[in-house]
Amino acid sequence: MNTRILLHLIICTMVLAPSVSWGKSETSMRLPFQPQYSYAVKFVCGGSSEQFQEGVVKGDHATAINILNPNLKKKIRFLKKMTRAFTYQGPGPMTEFESGAIDPHQAIEVECNEIRKRLPSPMTTEFRTGFVLILTEQLLDITAVYTSRPRNAEVSAIDIQTIQPQRMATSEPEKLPDLTVAEIFMEKLRVKCGGKPVTCVTVVPMTIANIGDAPATSFNTKVVLDPGQAVMVNQASVGLAPGSPQSFTVTTLPSGNCFDPDCTVCVMVDDKAEVVESNETNNLRCETRQG
Repeated sequence: MNTRILLHLIICTMVLAPSVSWGKSETSMRLPFQPQYSYAVKFVCGGSSEQFQEGVVKGDHATAINILNPNLKKKIRFLKKMTRAFTYQGPGPMTEFESGAIDPHQAIEVECNEIRKRLPSPMTTEFRTGFVLILTEQLLDITAVYTSRPRNAEVSAIDIQTIQPQRMATSEPEKLPDLTVAEIFMEKLRVKCGGKPVTCVTVVPMTIANIGDAPATSFNTKVVLDPGQAVMVNQASVGLAPGSPQSFTVTTLPSGNCFDPDCTVCVMVDDKAEVVESNETNNLRCETRQG
């Protein structure tokens, strides 16, 4: 009679990295960017014989760490390092930080072969346990998949853990720009018609501003007008200093009267998400003038 044994692998609770406070030498001189979030992911890799105080039952164990960039538009940079821990509170070896980036809606995986190559074992065993530390400037979706199988068994166990981010404390807050639409001067909006055949353009002045603490690089401002919010005008900016406004007047191509019967103007600054800002929620403003 065949007997199937289900091994329930008990994975240690995911321990989040504590808030870290780094001095200037650690952040600006060594790291390519100022990380805002940390993820500490436990890994358990390789065959355990229970002869080296490995902390897990006898069997074969594997870990796959899946990292997804959930952002719709922006590439997210990350730093990654691996560290081992030994018994009796003995700190193990760790790697240097490795940098990388993930494009929007793309994913990468860290698995046991990579961990084993980057953290060689001084013992004959191929077993590894420790943490992968991931630092990012924006939020990622990170999931760890753990599998285990006892020796000569037909059944494996699987456990999936979602890794929560830890907000990092920094010695100084990172300075970022903050682009916003300061004003749409609807009282000065004009519809000018003329020529043969008669064509009309809409003219409207507006002001955008950088209310953040750092200069903004080049970006685009998209202006959408009636009728039916179908008329679009793009206004390019080479950059904007912190605390500075920029005023300009938008003139549409010949496209008819904006009033149908009312006129609505929507302005979206940095519509292509080219600038990393301290506040990404205040880039859009719409105003309506009754006809």
